[in-house]
Amino acid sequence: MGDQEIERGAAFIIQHCMRVRPGEEVLIVSDDRPPQLRIAGAMRQAAEALGARASIGMMTPLKIAGDEPPRAIAGAMKHADAIAVVVERVSLGHTRARVEANAAGARVFTMPEVTEEDLTRQLRPEDLEQIRACSEEWADRFTRAKAVRATTKAGTDLTLCIEGRNGFPLHPIGQALSTVPDFGETFVPPLEGTARGRLVIDVTMVGWKKVLREPLVLRVQEGRVTEITGDSEDAERLRKILATDAGASTIAEFAIGTSHTIPRCHRGTLWDAGILGHLHIGIGRNIEIGGRSDSRIHIDGVMKEGTIFLDGVCVLRDGLGIQG
Repeated sequence: MGDQEIERGAAFIIQHCMRVRPGEEVLIVSDDRPPQLRIAGAMRQAAEALGARASIGMMTPLKIAGDEPPRAIAGAMKHADAIAVVVERVSLGHTRARVEANAAGARVFTMPEVTEEDLTRQLRPEDLEQIRACSEEWADRFTRAKAVRATTKAGTDLTLCIEGRNGFPLHPIGQALSTVPDFGETFVPPLEGTARGRLVIDVTMVGWKKVLREPLVLRVQEGRVTEITGDSEDAERLRKILATDAGASTIAEFAIGTSHTIPRCHRGTLWDAGILGHLHIGIGRNIEIGGRSDSRIHIDGVMKEGTIFLDGVCVLRDGLGIQG
């Protein structure tokens, strides 16, 4: 793909997603991998073309979702108006650095696992508006609900309480925390200790960069993962991650994908979580999204063909759209 295609994609993000304005301070946070640096450079040029002051902060790739960036990067984030996080693997969405940047007035746009090919996809402003509307509709539903039951064809059957917790719409159009170019989801942190049942993760664990060969089966009791069945390498890998610290096994987030533009061919990346109607469960830390669980880690497990009941009413059937 050519430089011009990447530059056009970067300009679309800067203008229609980040909505950068003349005179703003724009920070592009990148890891040191060449594809990410190439994307970061195109975005810096696009921001400057709109009259903004743009700079790139480069860091070594982080290893675990929830890891904090270097202090120099975190400090720079507090002084920016708009921040794009262009990284190969681990987002900064679940970090104190992101929360503190938001508190200082910055708009933060997370772009984990974004590729040059993603930037060249043909999107329209109307697509972004549709993703925003869908995300906000689900946020309203979650905020008004008290109880969730989620099932999937693969065998998930999980219940949790969300009474008093706000749904949060994560979409590509400028807000305190957004995603680009066309990823969307709506999430809610459940009340601690209320999740129980069975999880069957059948698509991917975000950050592992692969589609699972066989599902991961998790038992959940009193708000925590208490058992991971099976002796596969993936099961053992997840056991080690969830033993990181006292909060690592907490059911931290319930979410639904809201993007109609992401192809349904699974990539084993974060983008699978954004597919319209796909569900995912966050495990570990959620203090930065309205919960009370603290941990070094936050990891998401993605599931397809989900059904959702809110307060006993079916609002999603087999991942095929909003019901009722």
